[in-house]
Amino acid sequence: MLYKVLIFNFLGCLIFCSQSAYSLDIKDCGSYFSFDDIEVEGCEADYVACTLYIGHTLNISFTINTGTFNIDADLINDVVFIVSGGPKFNLTASPGNPCEVLTCPLDINYKATYEGYIYVDTKYQPLGNAYLQWIMETADEEEQLLCFQFPITLQYLD
Repeated sequence: MLYKVLIFNFLGCLIFCSQSAYSLDIKDCGSYFSFDDIEVEGCEADYVACTLYIGHTLNISFTINTGTFNIDADLINDVVFIVSGGPKFNLTASPGNPCEVLTCPLDINYKATYEGYIYVDTKYQPLGNAYLQWIMETADEEEQLLCFQFPITLQYLD
């Protein structure tokens, strides 16, 4: 009996501990598309917040899947903000038009990995407890196709 309890506790810990080890809280903030495999340079999945360095670029990649949506647009905008309880602060994303990386227009069940980067302008000051919000939208109607956000801090690189 003790043997079964130990095995049960061990298996329970494997499931619970592996889930709790990854604490970076990536949230969907209104997406038609699904997304996964988000990788942020220098930010591991077990981080509570990603650190963005003022005056530097940050590489990011993620996989999108259009699912049942067909987007008949040849121009899509990347809009990236820092959200910190007050006004949103714009960051420069590159490429500004994801169609430079993706095959547009985006057909039903189109799946691809997007790779880009953002630049954190030197006009920003160090900041804690903020979020980076990444939005892809159609350029003509500003229809939001994808939106996710995750916690960040802004710091100077020593």
